[in-house]
Amino acid sequence: ILIISLVSLVLIGSINAFPQFAQQLYSDPIDRTGKFVCSACHLAEQPIRISTTSSVFPKSYLDLTIEIPIATGTSSIQLAGNGELSSINVGGVIVLPPGFVTINTSDIQLFSPWSEDHNNILVYGPVPARSYSSVVISLVAPKSGVPLKYSIAIGGNRGRGQLYPNGTATNNGSFRSSEELGLLTRVHTYQISTIIVIRGSMIKSNLISLPIGVDLLTLSNVVAKSVTPDVLLTANPNVGGFAQQDLSIVLQEPNRLRFFNQSALLVIKKKQYERSFSNKLEVNS
Repeated sequence: ILIISLVSLVLIGSINAFPQFAQQLYSDPIDRTGKFVCSACHLAEQPIRISTTSSVFPKSYLDLTIEIPIATGTSSIQLAGNGELSSINVGGVIVLPPGFVTINTSDIQLFSPWSEDHNNILVYGPVPARSYSSVVISLVAPKSGVPLKYSIAIGGNRGRGQLYPNGTATNNGSFRSSEELGLLTRVHTYQISTIIVIRGSMIKSNLISLPIGVDLLTLSNVVAKSVTPDVLLTANPNVGGFAQQDLSIVLQEPNRLRFFNQSALLVIKKKQYERSFSNKLEVNS
């Protein structure tokens, strides 16, 4: 069981939301393995949908649409850090290739640079899912570039994470026993945590602190029963998850495209000439 200490609570309370966690602790949102650092705290996975063009001309416009599907009903409600229920939120990170710049549209107001050194990396959220489960970011392609193929990385998340950056568990996950603890005898619920009292074989009571808002599984069936290793003590309230998607955009250079068209035209004319010459031979024969 992970113990929530007062020191951890003070640290956690000093930062407002999960995107700020990552921005303050990581200079780059992508780690050495190519994954977004967001996945270190958002352990669950949920899909996202990305749509844009596969190729674009220099200095032309393109739209990048990010959809984070949200189910209706109970799946749109999450457990907040204070133990209360609240509407689920969404957020994301976009890593743009060098040379691509954003256009001032209504949705762009949601985004901010990851840092002064990484203004091509944009972050948004948490924002209400009911209003922003789909966002559109408009871009202008560079004048020209090498390579001609660019990569864009997008990370999208719904709901809160299961861990804080310091490794402390949030209340948005399940908790299990980690050792032979004995007999669960009492449960106390306080403002910042839930304390369960377990009496061991040596008549010694162990106090286990769980985050506020956790739901002990079938309390009447748990109290006065033996708690063995790896027993699920709480329900899992998480309804969210994180996903990463990478896509490629080809920058169509006009000169290169013109050369390709001319080459294709020569091939077509050559085949037409060969067919015409072959037909003449057949007629003469």
